[in-house]
Formats: sequence, structure tokens, C-alpha cells
Amino acid sequence: MNYSSKIISFFAVLSIICGLAFLSFNITSCNKTVTEVVYDTTSVHDTTQQNFVSCMLYLWGSEACLFSNPLTDPDSVDARKEWSGDTIIFPIKLTYPDHIELKDNSNNIACTTYTIKVTSNLGNAEGNICIPGSISMTLPSNGDTLPIGDVTVSWTTGQKADFYWVSGYMISYDSLGSGFELTDIDTFLFAVSFVIPSTFFNIDNAKYHYVYLDVYPYSGSLPVPGTSGNMTGTLNGFLNALGNGGSVYFYVGTPIAKVNMYHMKWKKSLDDIRNTYLHALSIR
Repeated sequence: MNYSSKIISFFAVLSIICGLAFLSFNITSCNKTVTEVVYDTTSVHDTTQQNFVSCMLYLWGSEACLFSNPLTDPDSVDARKEWSGDTIIFPIKLTYPDHIELKDNSNNIACTTYTIKVTSNLGNAEGNICIPGSISMTLPSNGDTLPIGDVTVSWTTGQKADFYWVSGYMISYDSLGSGFELTDIDTFLFAVSFVIPSTFFNIDNAKYHYVYLDVYPYSGSLPVPGTSGNMTGTLNGFLNALGNGGSVYFYVGTPIAKVNMYHMKWKKSLDDIRNTYLHALSIR
């Protein structure tokens, strides 16, 4: 099903129910799927790309992961960050069944260019990147009640941002005010706004919907299946940086009662952030 070009993908993920099992209402299903093209969670992942590097920079730290099959020698893997004449060798090294992870917990500065270098006995990868500037939401406002129809969500431009990650969920309520269906929202896009089409809210027995969204500015390459990495060297490498984002919650339809769940922001781990990007590439 194709909708506005301003929206890339919306889809339900069954496993997300476990993350919200503590909610006070009973959610019995989450079977709504709306997908346009960037990636689809049901796609078969590419298993031909056995060895690659994934590097992520945040304001609060950095990480570099070397995925390989079979697993490479951990002692051979090193990563470093260089900027303005300074160098930090990543001091933390963790070994997993399919990858070696190196971490540096020192802070980074937005809009400063960093060089990341990863070396190993399998090869090397190097790239330059900067963390984009912060963004804030412009439309709608927190707590707004909107009629059923096309809903525009927008935010400010993040300085040096290449694209944006929109992540959140929608809870649908029946005429008694009971939440009964959870729909995950997860997409990457270039624009600073997108339109949720009115058909997205066509859920049987739904009286109204609660929508919560996080939006993050990204620098690097938009994750599209088949995209090559943006690092040089003998290993294919994906180098990205995530800036401070914004969030918004609102209602669509006629709420019986407004239940503010703004405090229930998704708490995304570094693994969640990295794996969401790699999943969008269809390599994880």
C-alpha cells in the first residue's frame, strides 16, 4: 500500500507488546501494517555480507562494532577517534558471538568533525563525520486533539543533519476508553515533516488514538537495503552520528479521557539504536 511520499513506513511489531506489558490497560492485538519503501521488518536479511563495520557517535560517547562470520580475533581489533589534533583509543572492548564492540565514553561535540578508524586482521575502515545539531518539534503541540484525517508532523532542521529517524507508537482506544491495539511507528526519511495518512487510523472499533513520537537528527547514509557503506578501507563500513532529538504526543479522534503517557518515552539502548539502523539496511 502506497501513501504520501512524505511518509516512508509504518508497521506493527508484535514483540513490542512485551516492552509495554506494564501498562494499566489491556492491549490484545497489534496487527496493523502500513508500509511504503525504505525497509520492511518482514524482509529476508542479506546474509552475503559477512564482514562489516558499524560505527555510531553520540553526544555522550562512541562505539565501533566489527561484525564477522566466523568471529575475528578480538585482540586484533582496535578503534580510535581523532579530531583537532587529539586522539582517543577506544578503551572498552566487548566480545559477542557475531561481533566485537569497542566503546569510548568520552563526550562528543555537535557539529565537530571526527575521524573514526577501525583496524583488524580482517581489514580496516575509516571515515569522517560530525554529530548534527539538536532539533525541536513544531507541529503538532503536546496534548493536541486532532480530527481523524491526514496528520502532519514537523520539526526544525538539525544543523548538518543528513536525515531523520522517527520512532514511536500509536495506541488505539475503543468507545469505553480501553486501549486494545498497539501500532509501532519506525522510519528514516530526509524531510523535516511527514504526513500520516487518514487511512492509517482505520482500525476496527477504534474511537480515538494516542500517538507518541521521537524524532532524531542523523548524519551518515540513509539506511536503504543494498546501500554501500560510507567508510573507506578494505572493510565495508557504516559511520553514523545521532544528535539530540525532540518528542511529541497527541490524540487523533475524540478522546473519552486524555491519559498523558509522555513520561513513558521509549528508552532506547545503544544496541537498539545501532540494530534499528542495521535492520533498515537488511543486514541484521
